[in-house]
Amino acid sequence: LTLQPWRLPPSRHSVLNDVKEVDAKVARWVYVRREGQPSTVYVGECRRLGIQENKGILRILERKEVTELDLSKMYLGPMGILPVLSVVHLLPSLRTLDLSYCQTTSSHVVLLAASIRGHPSLTSLNLSHNPCSSLGLQVLYEALLATSSVTTLALHGVEIVPTLRDKIEHILAAHGKGAGGS
Repeated sequence: LTLQPWRLPPSRHSVLNDVKEVDAKVARWVYVRREGQPSTVYVGECRRLGIQENKGILRILERKEVTELDLSKMYLGPMGILPVLSVVHLLPSLRTLDLSYCQTTSSHVVLLAASIRGHPSLTSLNLSHNPCSSLGLQVLYEALLATSSVTTLALHGVEIVPTLRDKIEHILAAHGKGAGGS
């Protein structure tokens, strides 16, 4: 048994540096909207990134119909989320996508926006408790303008400028009314 010395939790400065490093890595990854079976595309993207595929995600993607994808309890890491983002558009029955607590940065959100743009059935998206900023959320807002099925976006614990929050709430409310909501 080897005991590791106790260390203080990282400072906010250290966490921000980690986020910047992740954003730089994610920005170098090129999102390509691929076609094919979701599980096959997922495995191919994992190989392209040089990472091991997550067996739990693979089992979900092999199902005939995927209506919910909850990644909040799967530690994927900042690179492990990328192959998942590359298959969201291939899941036409997907209604709920939960990316809370996934270390999703603004660069991830930009890729997510490209993947969900015009999605036919996605109604609920959860990005709570992630280090994404208003920059990525602005791109997501623009994707939401073209994705009228989304009526719920959870952003608990995410720093967002109030004007952008208001714009997002307004468009989601409009989507809800169009879907027969109140």
